[in-house]
Amino acid sequence: MSEENVQAQPAVIPEGLTRKAYIRKLFQEGWKRSDIAKHLGVKYQIVFAATKDLENEHHPKSGTRGSRGRVLMPDGTPRVEYIRAQVAAGRSRKEVAEELGISYQQVYQATKDMTVGRKREEGEPAAEVEELAAVEAEGEEEAEEDLDLLPPDEEDEDENA
Repeated sequence: MSEENVQAQPAVIPEGLTRKAYIRKLFQEGWKRSDIAKHLGVKYQIVFAATKDLENEHHPKSGTRGSRGRVLMPDGTPRVEYIRAQVAAGRSRKEVAEELGISYQQVYQATKDMTVGRKREEGEPAAEVEELAAVEAEGEEEAEEDLDLLPPDEEDEDENA
């Protein structure tokens, strides 16, 4: 409601109603949560707790969250699953964040338990990333094997060179 409905003194709750029931009644009449809190002289959190499952003209339900509060993609897929699939396919966290218009940190939080390989170069197809990572791993193993074959004094010379 408007500021003229907000009293300086805390309101008296009508007889026969609990505080929660009165808060819900005011909310369903179209009051803002902050105005209800001021009207009753209580913290906003108390009003929110009593009305979190309700909606009115000032506090509509967004419709972008699933039953567990997860953000959904337009096709109904949870955003976190989309992010994980994109990163698993070889896209960088930065690319995914930019595509979705969210922060890098949000993408990182969704993928921090995943093993993320070498980053793709811009425009590089995702399939080539896995192939390159495998080739690089083979190359490192071969280099270590070559060092094992060198006599001890030649190893020292290679390290100093």
